[in-house]
Amino acid sequence: TPILMSDCRGHYFHRGCLDHDRMFKNGCIVCPSCKKHYGVRTGVQPEGTMRIDGPNEEVRCGGYSVGTFTIRYDFPSGTQKQGMPEPGRPYSGTSRIAFIPATEEGKRVLEMHEVAFRRGLLFRVDTSITTGRRNTVVWGSVHHKTNIAGGPAHHGFPDAEYLGRVKAELADVGVTEADIPAA
Repeated sequence: TPILMSDCRGHYFHRGCLDHDRMFKNGCIVCPSCKKHYGVRTGVQPEGTMRIDGPNEEVRCGGYSVGTFTIRYDFPSGTQKQGMPEPGRPYSGTSRIAFIPATEEGKRVLEMHEVAFRRGLLFRVDTSITTGRRNTVVWGSVHHKTNIAGGPAHHGFPDAEYLGRVKAELADVGVTEADIPAA
């Protein structure tokens, strides 16, 4: 029996698909047509911390005349839990640094990153594309800028499309500006 999705425009799910036990494994379902999320998507991110510094007016992302927020992620090594590639096996941790310009749009993107981090959507345990190392903490599907200069080829700025592109990536994992807590 087809079920009309309440927030989509004429999109349906099959009743059997909605009843499948794996349908809600990430805390939500996603309409395959328009990508609308029903429920709150969560991930299986390892235990770690996210620290935000700034804005630092002395550090500027290329192409911006404002300060910069620095995000520091730290993940100690640990043991994989359910939902990770090899539950019960060890994984290696990592530390990462990322940058966001302190514009109004940048501040909203930063807050969206905080929501995504709390929901476990920014990192995962997998095989590193860079090193080939298995069972290590790696970036998820939301891109970060790890350099303030060098342009897109070096994961840096200037990149005029980055803030819009990363908002779209965050929306793809279920985080939008509507998820930012009210001040």
